[in-house]
Amino acid sequence: MAELLGDLARGKTVTYMNVLPSKVITAADLDPYYKMLESAGQ
Repeated sequence: MAELLGDLARGKTVTYMNVLPSKVITAADLDPYYKMLESAGQ
């Protein structure tokens, strides 16, 4: 991790792969997340 950050700080191009699948969340997709926050009392 420190190596990755050091390379980024020096402006080097780094290969990074997010091992967890993630999708782009838009405003139209926020309802489930707001419901989750409400159920947690947030």
